[in-house]
Amino acid sequence: QPAEHIDNFCEGEDAVRGALQKGSSSPLPYRPIPVTLSRTRIADIKIKGGKPLPGEVKIVATVGGKNFKSAYAIRKNNDFDWMEITPAKGVLKSGDKITFTVRFKPEKMNQRQHYRGAFSLRLANGFSRVVSVYAETDFVQPFKLHKPGEKAVYIDAFSPAAVFNPQNKQKSKLLTLKDKMGLNGKVAATDNSRVYEYKFNVPEAGRYYFLIRGYNKRGRTTRLIASVNGKKSGISSQQVVKDRMRWTNITTGSSHKVEYFDLPKGVCTLRIQGSGHQLYFDGLVLATNPESFEPR
Repeated sequence: QPAEHIDNFCEGEDAVRGALQKGSSSPLPYRPIPVTLSRTRIADIKIKGGKPLPGEVKIVATVGGKNFKSAYAIRKNNDFDWMEITPAKGVLKSGDKITFTVRFKPEKMNQRQHYRGAFSLRLANGFSRVVSVYAETDFVQPFKLHKPGEKAVYIDAFSPAAVFNPQNKQKSKLLTLKDKMGLNGKVAATDNSRVYEYKFNVPEAGRYYFLIRGYNKRGRTTRLIASVNGKKSGISSQQVVKDRMRWTNITTGSSHKVEYFDLPKGVCTLRIQGSGHQLYFDGLVLATNPESFEPR
């Protein structure tokens, strides 16, 4: 099962600790088996350019007790085919120290940014030791994400229709970043002094959502002041990440809700202005299904 659920196995840790003598080194959660692992969490794996760093991780199983002997097998969910653990099966005996090697398969880790999984060293009597695994890749979602049957109108941040400070009719300033973020390495930046105006051509009347694709350099929440069709503006909180483009919803009201807009067919005007940490963005979309744009 996914690692976020695996972590729940330790919910009773405090209760178990209280039942053990002070200073006990017994691994938690408690299992009546003399088998311990040198680590039960792998969280430092990076996949960059199709290569894992590090390429493999070693975990040592130490077997204590007297006259203990048991067959074992490595078990993991079929969805976790992006990692391989060897040796996959064998026998554990008192006094043994067996080294397991965890290897990663980058060719199976190219569909999302975060991979979370787990595997267990399972004994013949059903007891096991569990290792949770976390890996991060350099995956970046494509700009266009809507699915067949959904409607979406995309606008580049530097669209000719985009106006910077509409009161003065100034065009958007172009920024080119060394890290080549954004479409063709170009992004716009929000702050208190910049107001951007975008015009979307709504294909037909219906319920729509506005989203913006961006990131910031600190990986903190960015606040936008947004308005639709000249109506009263409100604060929108963008849960963005550091140096990684992702789509997030734009709202004009509560920052804790995904807001929709019932729009007529024709031209719709969106205005945004930065408030707080600067947001770098390369595009916006008017879409009928925001779920298609959830970060991966």
